Amino acid sequence: MATITYVPFLMAASISTLVSLDFLGFGMPIVSASLGELVNQGKNNLTTSPRLI
Repeated sequence: MATITYVPFLMAASISTLVSLDFLGFGMPIVSASLGELVNQGKNNLTTSPRLI
């Protein structure tokens, strides 16, 4: 029963790790879309066009 309650936290930690690594440039190849790559592109757009907030 404890495994069922542990799995969502494990999945959230895995997704957070993948997003963090992608944001830093150590994740999946550029050809695949990922949340970390989207956040990184958004950060670049924010510095050039702050009105997008």
